[in-house]
Amino acid sequence: MQTCNLHIVALPYYEVGENLSAFYAEALGRGMTLRPDPTNGHDVNAIRAYDWQGRHVGFVAGHDLERAWKALRGSGRRSLRGHIVEKTEEHKCVVFECQVEAMADDVDLYHSAAFLSWTYSGPQLKPTDEMVKLEFMQEELTERLDEYERWSPTERDDFMLLAKRFCELSKLDLSGDMDAYRRRLYLRLLALKDKGFRELTEDLRMAFGRTGRESHGGRVLDYWMGVLKSIDTVRQLLEQRHEYDAGQVRRQLEAFPEGMYQVWLENRERFVSRLLYLHVPRTVLWQFASGIAFCEAVSSLEKSSHERQESHRHQQLRDTDEYKTALAEMKSGLGKSHLRLDTIADCILRLPTVDLQYKAFQQVNTLLTGTSWSTKAEEVLNKMFCKVKEQQDRQQEMEANMKKAAARPSVTMNVELIRGNKTDIGTNYGPNIDNHDGGTVGLPSGAVPDSLPQSDGDKEQ
Repeated sequence: MQTCNLHIVALPYYEVGENLSAFYAEALGRGMTLRPDPTNGHDVNAIRAYDWQGRHVGFVAGHDLERAWKALRGSGRRSLRGHIVEKTEEHKCVVFECQVEAMADDVDLYHSAAFLSWTYSGPQLKPTDEMVKLEFMQEELTERLDEYERWSPTERDDFMLLAKRFCELSKLDLSGDMDAYRRRLYLRLLALKDKGFRELTEDLRMAFGRTGRESHGGRVLDYWMGVLKSIDTVRQLLEQRHEYDAGQVRRQLEAFPEGMYQVWLENRERFVSRLLYLHVPRTVLWQFASGIAFCEAVSSLEKSSHERQESHRHQQLRDTDEYKTALAEMKSGLGKSHLRLDTIADCILRLPTVDLQYKAFQQVNTLLTGTSWSTKAEEVLNKMFCKVKEQQDRQQEMEANMKKAAARPSVTMNVELIRGNKTDIGTNYGPNIDNHDGGTVGLPSGAVPDSLPQSDGDKEQ
């Protein structure tokens, strides 16, 4: 027979939590049963602890889970029955002891083979400064512990400071590799039986224990969201978007074990909570994070492009509707003493294409021909030309300020005018017409009709 001692933790959160003092007062020597909890939403390897009254009092501590499963599988039982042999009120835990016929040689609790067999062919992010620092700290702590017997008081203090910094920073690494290293470090420090390490071992136990994991989950999520959406990350991934198939990468993410990509899309807090218990290998987890960042960067770019196109389309519709409204007002105001020439000219210029602009001018010209306002058609055209000239001057000033090396387009009629945005200038225009500023503005080739209505104003034009 072999003796198996296991720590039972999280007592304040279950059925004896409200009367923990009374539980501690009668716990020593009382019976306890441990039973697997395969439906646990956080960790399918969790093992529940029931006291002598059948109350669910807590769980086997994370650092003892492997040993507990070795005892279960070695004994061939579905549960372990034993007694409480020690209590620690400061850390809110008790020690369970039982006798088993044998301990299993090895157990694979987290089925890492499923993660290692996952295929990924997308881009990979560069390691963050925190991950690089953690890798250094792991090696440094191991090497310094090898020299434990020769430490000076100063070296001991330096080790403690380094270990505390590592313990805090390591919470950002959600990989199974980091969890396994923290367990090894914890057990190694316990084996030294150095009372000076008591606080440090408690910090490590909390880092990979359930309570500790859940308490820092929000901070971890904030950190990784910042990494995935940072400008540097997005720029790095978008530079590679033509080298990889975003659709294929997304399908690979959907094939990630445990349906974790769908969990990420639905609830990111739950994603972090589940990931803390899956023990995904670091290399695989980094690939998974890279794929998520890549797909989200590409989706964001496509969404922005679509939104710009939709905004441009809606602006064109608004400009066209505004022109129609102004034209209707002009028709109703023909008998009045004042026409809104500035308004109609602005509306015509905001139409999305040169062809529409010229057709609109023809409508205005036709509308005014034969009325007392027939000479006003020329004024409308001249005002349009003045507006174009002003916008051309603004564009040339912008280009000069930006010091672009590209040749500037010739001063011609505007192709597209979007209110408040940079003006695009076309180059394929036909005959030139003098404007009031002494310059010339071209009309689109083939847009000038064979003949215009022959009013006196038209003949002068």
